[in-house]
Amino acid sequence: MKRFWILLFILSFLFAAPVFSCDAATLFVDNQLLSLGERASFSLRISQKMNLTWEYWIEDSSGTFVKEKQVTHNPGRKSFTPKSIEGKVDYFVVKSIVEQGDCAYNLSGFIIVKNTFNETNATRATSAVTVQDKDVVLYQTSLKKAMQFLPWVFLLLATVLSLTVFLYREQP
Repeated sequence: MKRFWILLFILSFLFAAPVFSCDAATLFVDNQLLSLGERASFSLRISQKMNLTWEYWIEDSSGTFVKEKQVTHNPGRKSFTPKSIEGKVDYFVVKSIVEQGDCAYNLSGFIIVKNTFNETNATRATSAVTVQDKDVVLYQTSLKKAMQFLPWVFLLLATVLSLTVFLYREQP
C-alpha cells in the first residue's frame, strides 16, 4: 500500500499541468528629459515574449490623449515626439496594459519636456528648469545604482536566513 501512495505522488508531479508564473514587466523610457521637438523612445522589458499583447497610449499632464491607443504584440522600441506643451515645462505619461496568458500589468512612465523655443523671460525660467532637470537626473541615477545591488542584498539575506535555520535547527 505504501508503494501505491509513493507511485501516486510521483505520477501527480509527472502529469500535473505546467505552472505559468507571471514575469515582471517594466516599461522603460530611454530619454525622460528632453526639449520640445526631440523624440522620446520607450520599450517593454519582459522575459517571456510569447502570447504578449501590449496596449499603450500617451496622455499629457491634463489627461488628454496625445497619442491614441495602439495594440501590438512586439515589445520593441516605440517613439513619441511631443509637438506642443503648456508653459516652460510639461510632462507626458506613457500608459500601457500588458496581457500575457493569465497575467496582466498596468505600467506607466513619465516624459518631462521643457520648452526651449519660447525664450520670453527665459533667464529665470531656464535656470529653474536646469535645477529641476539636474535633481531628476540625480534621483534617477541614484535609484538606478541602488537597484543594481538589490538582487545581491536579497541573496545575502537568503544566505543568512538559511545558515541561521541550519545552525539553530532542533536537534533530535
